Amino acid sequence: MTVHFFYDYKDELIKSLSDHYSEDIKKKEVEKFKKHQIFEAEETIKAYFANLWKDIEPIVEASNGEIEIDFSEENVVLDFSIKKNFIKFSKKGNSIEIKIGRYIPEEDIVEAEIHGYIVPGEKRAIVKKLGKVHDGSTFEESLINYYLKLAFNELF
Repeated sequence: MTVHFFYDYKDELIKSLSDHYSEDIKKKEVEKFKKHQIFEAEETIKAYFANLWKDIEPIVEASNGEIEIDFSEENVVLDFSIKKNFIKFSKKGNSIEIKIGRYIPEEDIVEAEIHGYIVPGEKRAIVKKLGKVHDGSTFEESLINYYLKLAFNELF
């Protein structure tokens, strides 16, 4: 190969490197896309509960601490509780666990169960319910509303 004085090797090097690392580049892009979906799901959860909190602020003040929201635990996206019932969204690797706890007065215990996981989907994050085989439904505010109802509908 003849190298001319003004030969620009940069373009050739970039092409060679791109070809050599193409699989790694694709894996990184997919990983970044999945992380972004989980980040978007976290932001949706936080925005939903921030709006809820704003709407119930006078009630929270009157509840004497029976209504709480907590972001402080490590790997916890959000923990919302009314009396002894709660809904908790926790980070578990590349997913978000959805846990609901309901107080059972007859037995004086809080029964907590994991209802599903928010995981990356093809285009948007989806919810995989435990014990279900299908792909799951797209994660959106209506699902947060559904889980909120599961956690608190038998409270009063």
